[in-house]
Amino acid sequence: FGRRGVGYDGPSLKRQIRGILGLNREWNCAIMGVGHLGMALLMYKGLRTYGFNVVAAFDSDPDKISWELEGVPVFDVADLAAVAREKRVEIAVIAVPGPAAQEVADLAAAAGIPALLNFAPVQLHLPPGMILRQVDLAGELEALTYQLHQS
Repeated sequence: FGRRGVGYDGPSLKRQIRGILGLNREWNCAIMGVGHLGMALLMYKGLRTYGFNVVAAFDSDPDKISWELEGVPVFDVADLAAVAREKRVEIAVIAVPGPAAQEVADLAAAAGIPALLNFAPVQLHLPPGMILRQVDLAGELEALTYQLHQS
């Protein structure tokens, strides 16, 4: 994207990289689980800064359904397919306990959500074509302690 002998135009390069990464548009996301982690994710303002538009949250706890947190409504997970379709959810963030994660992932797959970010400490089995990123907090902390131990 640069020119020989001239270098790079910073703003143009930034725009090109954002396009390659798919960050030149907004992505509609849903938070699956409104426990401590789910609430923390809903309150994290940085998601919006990077174009991640949290349009819905889901939970199975009747006491949390119909809440609104940071302007995001909490729906019954049983309504996932209809709400995901209506709000055009493209990414589901799984923030539920491990034993519930596969069931939630299956519901997201059935709802046609193409990508998952999984915080639950379990390996998920998804249909072909579905995109999964796993966040392994314990593994990251182990890598960090290794680096600390080596220094």
